Amino acid sequence: MKSEYEKALESYPNIKNMLEGINRQLWYIFLPASIEELTQLELAIVDFQKREAVRNQVMSMQNLSGLRLRPNEELAETRARAALKGKMKDKLRKRYKKDNGGNK
Repeated sequence: MKSEYEKALESYPNIKNMLEGINRQLWYIFLPASIEELTQLELAIVDFQKREAVRNQVMSMQNLSGLRLRPNEELAETRARAALKGKMKDKLRKRYKKDNGGNK
């Protein structure tokens, strides 16, 4: 037989996923008591997952571009910095080829 919490959590899949592997006795301690608070928690988890995806994308782009890791930087700013760094590398490469006479 399912408890009241389990019945309530059926409509909140993100909360249910986060609770996997946690002892059910601890649910009573950590979960909010009202449905409204469960809804707020579900929305907070969804927002967190979106932010986590953007943060991972930013850090990946910074790693690939050789930029310093700034995980809280905005994606647009990181794209601009990566593009600028790429243009600078191209200019240096062209100058090196020009100064050294040819394709090296």
